Amino acid sequence: MSITVTIAQLQMLHRLIPGVKATPTVYPGSINTADLPLVLIWPGRGITTPVTARGILQKTERTYQTRVYVDAIGQNNYDAPAQESINLIGLFLDCYLNNTRLMDGYIQITQVQDSGPVSGSAGMTPMIFAGNAYRGFTMDLTILEVSQ
Repeated sequence: MSITVTIAQLQMLHRLIPGVKATPTVYPGSINTADLPLVLIWPGRGITTPVTARGILQKTERTYQTRVYVDAIGQNNYDAPAQESINLIGLFLDCYLNNTRLMDGYIQITQVQDSGPVSGSAGMTPMIFAGNAYRGFTMDLTILEVSQ
């Protein structure tokens, strides 16, 4: 499976999470406040190994970072976006753990790690996109992909 297929499968899953407004598969030039919470997926480092002797079948273990932008810094108080992030983290975890197989036999979530709420204060670096700072959270997903 390709990285683009995995991103599309993840974004289809994210559309099912209550409260999520936008799940683009094409990275936007900027984020509109009306689209928040918005979810973007960034593929990270992967390790690919052949499953068959000639490498016709391969498996890749790759980390994908789910970045959930909840609120632009300076457009709300401190508590509301933090509370929304806390609620969404629980919903995302439930969604991932109840849907570990994105494509049966081909794409599987094997591990989830979250950042907790990122607020941009108290020593926490805000999430930056297109030069703007946001509150939200990230989830690092270890995904096993099998491809030909």
